[in-house]
Amino acid sequence: MPTQEERLSAFEQTVTTLSRDIKDINHNETMLLGMSMKQGEDIREIRSNLASMSMKQGEDIREIRSNLASMSMKQGEDIREIRSNLASMSMKQGEDIRETRSSLASMSMKQGEDIREIKSNLASMSMKQGEDIRETRSSLASLGERLDTFGERLNTSDQSVNSRFEAQDKKLDQVLLLLNTFTAKPGQETE
Repeated sequence: MPTQEERLSAFEQTVTTLSRDIKDINHNETMLLGMSMKQGEDIREIRSNLASMSMKQGEDIREIRSNLASMSMKQGEDIREIRSNLASMSMKQGEDIRETRSSLASMSMKQGEDIREIKSNLASMSMKQGEDIRETRSSLASLGERLDTFGERLNTSDQSVNSRFEAQDKKLDQVLLLLNTFTAKPGQETE
């Protein structure tokens, strides 16, 4: 059995060893705390960037909606103008038809030619209106595709940010595991 002096010497060596280990643990804990604070700052910066991106996207969407509204108003004005022109053209055609009918008794051959000319003009006007309507529909479809593409870009950006947050969560879990490994659990005996 060791003497009290040997036991005291062994105890002092153990205390010295434990003191070094505690200093190492304190040093590592300080480093981990610094890393954790830096990651907290990074997370706050990411959140700030996300908020500004969200505001910018909101502004872009409002601008797109405003442009769509003004385009819709302009198209409405164009349609009203076309209708007005059609109404005045229709009135003019009505006058031409009445004039043609009054001249029918004296010039039946001339009236046939005038009627054919009027039909030709109506057909070409109808074709032109059809082309204008198709062009307008094509423009609206193209605009719809652009809006769909913009929405897909927004979704891709959100997914990228979410994956970054998941990576940060994994890193924080690893730091917690390291902290748990270095801290002594209550009730454990030291050798």
